[in-house]
Amino acid sequence: MLGLVMDITERERAQAALREAEERYRLAAWATNDLLWDWKLGGDHIHWGEATVSVLGYQPEEMGGLSWWTEQIHSEDREVVLRSLDHVVGSGGESWMAEYRFRRKDGTYAHVLDRGLVARDARGGSSRMIGSMMDITERKRAVERMQEEAQFRERFIGILGHDLRNPLNAISLTARALRRRSPSQSHQQLAQRIEASAARMGNMISDILDLTRARLSGGIPLNLEPTSLLAVCQQVVEELTVAHPGRSIVLETRGEGEGEGIWDPERLAQVVSNLVGNALEHGSREETIFVRCETEPEWQVLEISNQGAPIPSHQLATLFDPFRQGGGSRSGRGSGLGLGLFIVRELVEAHGGQVTVRSTEHEGTTFTVLLPRDARQSGQNGGPVPGRARTG
Repeated sequence: MLGLVMDITERERAQAALREAEERYRLAAWATNDLLWDWKLGGDHIHWGEATVSVLGYQPEEMGGLSWWTEQIHSEDREVVLRSLDHVVGSGGESWMAEYRFRRKDGTYAHVLDRGLVARDARGGSSRMIGSMMDITERKRAVERMQEEAQFRERFIGILGHDLRNPLNAISLTARALRRRSPSQSHQQLAQRIEASAARMGNMISDILDLTRARLSGGIPLNLEPTSLLAVCQQVVEELTVAHPGRSIVLETRGEGEGEGIWDPERLAQVVSNLVGNALEHGSREETIFVRCETEPEWQVLEISNQGAPIPSHQLATLFDPFRQGGGSRSGRGSGLGLGLFIVRELVEAHGGQVTVRSTEHEGTTFTVLLPRDARQSGQNGGPVPGRARTG
């Protein structure tokens, strides 16, 4: 009798490792929404995972090999996809990825993201490619919707900035010419009212344009350059003093220098004008409005103060929201759209600063703007100055 004893421990270990690997593959295929596949390079056969129905609508037995897969690729994408796959396989590449349209069982096309990794044999040669197909149709549609919305926003901004301004400019120029040339005082007064109405409508269009940019287009754009905040305030105070001859507006300075920094001078003038305009509208007509520029080591401080009835405390939390009147019920109904303080906040924050308000019966109302010296560095310098109160 002859006997043979063989040590099959290593074989059993290898088989156990294979079973474990197959179980991991099965669990991965079950856990993911992607369609897994395994293609033996050089052949036509492709082994498909279990997500064929959920991804493409096909039963597993309806899925074919490489030639069938090629036929289901959209004709406009097929050449590019096959060329990229041939390049990876032919050049000894490690991975492949392509985005294309693939025909579902119902005849519609899914946008898919297909990725594969080249597996090597014991001698280092490429033997197979294992990958996954992800349905990104909804993602593509979402991107397309976002692009359409962005195009709509740009068209809307273009209409506001150009198509609506042009007729207003024509009205304003005509009224100005009529006011200058007409000998009749009544005609001049009528032309002046028309001109003022056109200017007010132009300001409303500008406010709506800024609202649209702030809310829908990623923020209000800035043209940053070396700027003197004091010079900006002087210009605005002079203009508003001329426009409101019966009111007292006083500019004060604290600290050395003229408040130099890197800001957008036009937008800062808009901030000052909106805040002083808010004080003119809602403050006491008999009291002086103070505009203060204070220089600090890293910050420039702007304060606009007025006396009068305080802002109701329940309005402070939403005071800078759009379509809110800056003074609430302090002096009756506002004359604008309620966008002035919202635009102030957006412009100040675009510079990396902050705007706050405090309002009491005894001290009146003060808006405080804190601006970093260099708006280009707003990402590093943003935040409140230590020790300063932020709310009133």
